[in-house]
Amino acid sequence: MNHLMPLTADAAYNRNVADLASARGVDTVHFSHKLCHNADDLMDSPEQAANMRDLLRMYRDHGIKVWCWTHEVKNPPAQLVDDGKLLADEDALYTHLEKKYATFFQETLPGLEGLVLTFAETQFPVYQEDRIKSTLDRGARTERLIRHMHGICRRHGKGLAIRDFVYRVDEVKAFRDVIQRLPEDVVIMSKCVPHDWHPYYPDNPLVGDVGGRTQWIEHDFGLEYEGQHLYPYANFPEIFRRYRHGHASGCRTLCLRLDRYAGDFGQSAIHTPWGKILLQSALSFEANPNLTLDEFWAQVPEGGLIRPLLESSTEAVCGFLFPMHFWFGDHSNLPSHHYARTHLVGGAADRLVDWVGGTLYEERERNFENMPLSFYRELEAEANESLAQVSRCEILLEAFPSELAAEWRPGVENLRLWAELIVSRRDVFFSRRLMEERPTDISEAHLDRKNSEFQALLREAIPRVAEQRLEGRMPNFSRRHPWQNFFV
Repeated sequence: MNHLMPLTADAAYNRNVADLASARGVDTVHFSHKLCHNADDLMDSPEQAANMRDLLRMYRDHGIKVWCWTHEVKNPPAQLVDDGKLLADEDALYTHLEKKYATFFQETLPGLEGLVLTFAETQFPVYQEDRIKSTLDRGARTERLIRHMHGICRRHGKGLAIRDFVYRVDEVKAFRDVIQRLPEDVVIMSKCVPHDWHPYYPDNPLVGDVGGRTQWIEHDFGLEYEGQHLYPYANFPEIFRRYRHGHASGCRTLCLRLDRYAGDFGQSAIHTPWGKILLQSALSFEANPNLTLDEFWAQVPEGGLIRPLLESSTEAVCGFLFPMHFWFGDHSNLPSHHYARTHLVGGAADRLVDWVGGTLYEERERNFENMPLSFYRELEAEANESLAQVSRCEILLEAFPSELAAEWRPGVENLRLWAELIVSRRDVFFSRRLMEERPTDISEAHLDRKNSEFQALLREAIPRVAEQRLEGRMPNFSRRHPWQNFFV
């Protein structure tokens, strides 16, 4: 049975999610992100807690169970922190967690089905060394915390699912060893990819490698890094391949993110035409795991018209947001120079070369660092091909019947807007990188022209993005934000 994951806390939006879930036979949702990232979010905010209790009652009235996310360790007692590090061996830590979650289950959010526990992106990640003091190794620390949380949940009649989300290859391997030692009724929730959402990342190596425990596989239909439903995207060949891989590995539950904090603005898989097809694909696969992609498209009304447009738009998005398959966009937004520099190569997480390996990506990583002129030309050609795919979408749209065209036209128009913006931003960034690495291969006049072209596009775009959101906020070139970060 699939689970739905609305990331936007708006009440009306969640009622729409509940109606959809009921109509499609989905019986579980998650409270995560803007609904509840940490138990502390609700325990420290009576107003937010009351809102979530209202939503929980609403979902339960629809016959839908609710699992709630939390991250630990977060906000431990002050005496358990020494020189900025958590004293992870102290029994007082576990007494604190016992009391905390007794209050959470009984008073803050009663009626939950269970907890979904994550160890990354919190105040004191127990699997890391730099913020922890302990005589135990990271695996033993993580296992102790999970077993204690498992005991708390059992005593309160709740289930426990743990997410294996981490940042580096060695952390995935260490987490795998921990999982094999856990109680059998602990659910493992895994992204289909090993870290953040990336169309070129491999399968999460922990899919199917959880010692026979129940495993849920998380998919991002909110399109965090592929436009957040501003324009059409659905990488169906890869999605179906991941569906099949998960099913063959024994996984029977897909956890489907629906949005990226802008569901109340219509940017959600429950609202956009391509999002609805994404959701239909998961429900169709659940009903028939032998379903082929061609068979699925035969079920989609007007699929013969929609499929080539969606394939071209998806190819365009992969091209302009992931140059040479590497990371560039800042959660689909225009990146600062620093963001792009530290996400193409390096940064706080392992990147494409680490997860995939191979000489091709190793060579591309060196080229991003050294920026030879020939590679700069390849990047230009890739960007131009992305724009050509956008033009193909516009041509294909003209063959749609009028009602269908009206439904898809706003997304295609946004695709043109954002493709031109991001390609122009790329031009500025890679021209500057060429100037930094090989100043004799590029002129100041060339860089100045790229800057001027980009600034003109930004000025023209501002009125058109007034009602658009990325990460739940206005795009970062609105009047509320300085443009200087983008320019040389």
